[in-house]
Amino acid sequence: GTTGIHGLDLLGRKVLIQEGLGWKLLQKEIGESIESSKAYSALDELTQTFESQFKKFNHGAAQLLFKMNQGPEIFLSDATLFLEASGIICIAWMWLEQAKTAQKALNTGATEQDFYFGKIETARYFMEYELPKIKGLIERFHSTSYPTIDMKKEWF
Repeated sequence: GTTGIHGLDLLGRKVLIQEGLGWKLLQKEIGESIESSKAYSALDELTQTFESQFKKFNHGAAQLLFKMNQGPEIFLSDATLFLEASGIICIAWMWLEQAKTAQKALNTGATEQDFYFGKIETARYFMEYELPKIKGLIERFHSTSYPTIDMKKEWF
């Protein structure tokens, strides 16, 4: 229940408020973070992985937004999945930020190197084990089949 309500609120209201201003600002912030991460060659693989998945997520989100034209039932049918994918993307973004901070500290000769290497490796873990989970969610955003809408109460 609660997750569904939050998904409906995110996709059906928050993403659309002021003609998508908040959504656009989030996209801009994440894009700037990706670009600034490219200054750290040691984070190339991490940055490329996140950037690739972020682009795929944005393409899937655009597909969902396109479905607004098909009515609220279809548009919001995957709102909970959008919430889940958005959460994974935002956490991956925060791990990219932590890795960037850690790499900056390492580049300037930080004494707690194990701590900073641990941050980078944990970010790598998230990009390799958690971030790929959005693949199936994004595939769903492109689907034109709606079993959640087509189901009839008599079929139970």
